[in-house]
Amino acid sequence: MRVLSKRWISLWTLVPRLIFGDYPEEDDDREEEDAEASENDHCCSQFVYGTLLLHKAPVLERFHLNRVSGCSASEIDLWVRLAVDRFVRDLKIRFFPEYGIIRLPSTLFRCATLETLELRKVVISEVPSRVSFQSLKTFRLLFVKYADEESFVRLISDCPVLEDLVVETCHDDNVVTFTINVPSLEKFSIRNTLQDLETENDVFVVHYHSLKQLTIVDYFGELKLLGNNNMPQLVEANLLSVSCHAKVLESFSRLKRISLCLPEENHSVTEDRKVFWTQPSCVPQCLLYHLETFEWRDYDGTEEVEKEMAIYILKNASRLVTATIYYPDLFEWERKLQMFKELEVVSRGSRSCELTMG
Repeated sequence: MRVLSKRWISLWTLVPRLIFGDYPEEDDDREEEDAEASENDHCCSQFVYGTLLLHKAPVLERFHLNRVSGCSASEIDLWVRLAVDRFVRDLKIRFFPEYGIIRLPSTLFRCATLETLELRKVVISEVPSRVSFQSLKTFRLLFVKYADEESFVRLISDCPVLEDLVVETCHDDNVVTFTINVPSLEKFSIRNTLQDLETENDVFVVHYHSLKQLTIVDYFGELKLLGNNNMPQLVEANLLSVSCHAKVLESFSRLKRISLCLPEENHSVTEDRKVFWTQPSCVPQCLLYHLETFEWRDYDGTEEVEKEMAIYILKNASRLVTATIYYPDLFEWERKLQMFKELEVVSRGSRSCELTMG
């Protein structure tokens, strides 16, 4: 800008979005007006501080600190204070690869303009007794370590318009029971890593006042959904690579759509793939009286257990309208056709059920 025109030398000080660091932002569309900077593998403290001092935009729409492993807790405290003073709306603090201890200013916990907040691989040493995120709609807590369970509860306790919450658990996060009681919440995601087996004792207690969509990824613990008949029905649940030890399915007594993906490597058919299933003593009511649409992807009919499961569903789903079976792409057509014919001859609980091959 200095080369093009002297009038543009300080134009950058008015941009409403500041992004520091080189850690990828998967869900952010970077625009030309964003100011970005990288210094080796972490934010350069002096550059961030200098930029904020010179920045003149009255409203800071977006302030992201990515890969800030070289920054101290006091520095981040100061930068966040400056962002809050500029009425920040979208704030992200991401450490990578190791954890970082942060001290967030008390003004942040009462920031009325904040709409999106993401914390990744941080250790929150202290959460004030009074937390109020009046405008917060999206909250992502990824691999966060807390002082105790009460700290987690306080973080999400007063978010009257919160719609989307993501909690990614980790080892030594100091929380066993995660209690989610946010009346406005519509989307909630639980995530974990397959390598972190120590979290299988985690428990998520979710009060689903307005919850419409629930996503569970790589989870080993237990889920408890709490509600009553007067609450809206949970519409959709996506279970991706959920451990067979996890206690989650029994919580879904009122649900419209469910997607279940087995914990297979790369979600594809492998030679050592094993499916474990025990036929229930009585047919679940959701299967017997409510299931209308059924899809099975990467169905391997040569596995006896999978064939038994498919036959059980077709025989007992009395309201089933459509059932679609998708076979792995690597299977030859003759093999797919043979497996499909084995299911076609199975008696079905619903006379109107149409079985098709995807």
